[in-house]
Amino acid sequence: MDDLARPLVVTADDRLLDQVLRLCAAVGVTPTVASDARSAARAWRTAGFVVAGGDALGDLARAGLGRRASVFVATTGDASYAEAFALGAELLLTLPADEDRAVEAFGAATEGRGEACVVSVAGACGGVGASTLAGVLALTAGRRGLRTLLLDADELGGGLDLLLGREDHEGLRWGDVDATPGRLSGESLRRVLPSHDDVWVLSWGRDGTGSADPAAMAAVLSAAARSFDLVVVDLPRRLDAWSSAALARSTLAAVVVPGEVRGLAGAARLLAGVRTTAPATGVLVRTRPRGLDVAAVAEAVQVPVLGRLRDDRRLAASVDLGDGPGRSRTHRRCAHALLEAVGLRSER
Repeated sequence: MDDLARPLVVTADDRLLDQVLRLCAAVGVTPTVASDARSAARAWRTAGFVVAGGDALGDLARAGLGRRASVFVATTGDASYAEAFALGAELLLTLPADEDRAVEAFGAATEGRGEACVVSVAGACGGVGASTLAGVLALTAGRRGLRTLLLDADELGGGLDLLLGREDHEGLRWGDVDATPGRLSGESLRRVLPSHDDVWVLSWGRDGTGSADPAAMAAVLSAAARSFDLVVVDLPRRLDAWSSAALARSTLAAVVVPGEVRGLAGAARLLAGVRTTAPATGVLVRTRPRGLDVAAVAEAVQVPVLGRLRDDRRLAASVDLGDGPGRSRTHRRCAHALLEAVGLRSER
């Protein structure tokens, strides 16, 4: 880390300092240490974040160093809420009880403020092209210059790396992530996942390892939020704790609904669950010859229609040949519509 961005720890309490240094090490940073406000003044403005010991609060408040972002107060006992507020502290941490909160806060301050947009994609029934749309959405965002993570949340879907033609790319899969101890960081995800053209993929392997653990999903999404512009989640059709962990973090849940009566019945049940968890929901209508039209589907589901998917007879052959789904015009149009719906513009 650049010296100008190193964290600053202000405390004369050796016991507290040992605990804070250990937590900083957990997020991969080495702080500057000051015992009082006078010695902290030089680094106060330039530090990546500040951890003020409860013992130093009065001294810091009297020094008039000015309010700044990313200030955390750490204490092993009682601390003055009034003094913490006066300093502009975002969190008051009592150690060791609040160690998990401290690691999360230090990590977010180190890597960013959690700006990634999360779009979850699900199919109301099998065969409507939801996984294909998720893949094309990620590819389209990557072409716009958006750092994108494509998350495969459907453990029985065969693997999104296969869909994209990247099954031979080196990198970790869900089974490896489940076995990784300690805190995940967005930077480490970018280093260890298969990637190409601003798109990283976390997929299921074909060896049967890994489990749909909601805690693993939450950890990956938290890390990705600090290091990517967009996270695309390909959801399974079942709504459980695993998929709900993704939906709860989603900016938008997009459900692909077929233009047929039986598909609408499945969509009604899925949408009822999705709308209770995701902040915003929209549908994309998969139309077929002699099927229901977009207007009929929109009236039936009572959810905003974001796009229309038509059949693409060349798509299956393109995927089987390892070329991926990115050439499908109908999926690209819907991908652009989804990006516009969440307000993501080109970075280039």
